[in-house]
Amino acid sequence: ARISQKLGAGLERLALLTGRPKSWLLCEALHSYVANEAEFISAVKEGLADMRGGRVLEHESVARHFERRFKQTSKR
Repeated sequence: ARISQKLGAGLERLALLTGRPKSWLLCEALHSYVANEAEFISAVKEGLADMRGGRVLEHESVARHFERRFKQTSKR
């Protein structure tokens, strides 16, 4: 894969700071990216299935719920 000079320089600095090879850092970054994207896609599919199944809440209801939780948490 080709990367910009700026990204390459950042990768080089990170490799020096961590004592890890650039290839190891790239593999870790790709692994994390692929795992996060797969998790996101799965969550979207789950949400769409819930929506199709009628398992939804009105925005205002969700907002009120989180406002109450935030108020309870901030009082502690």
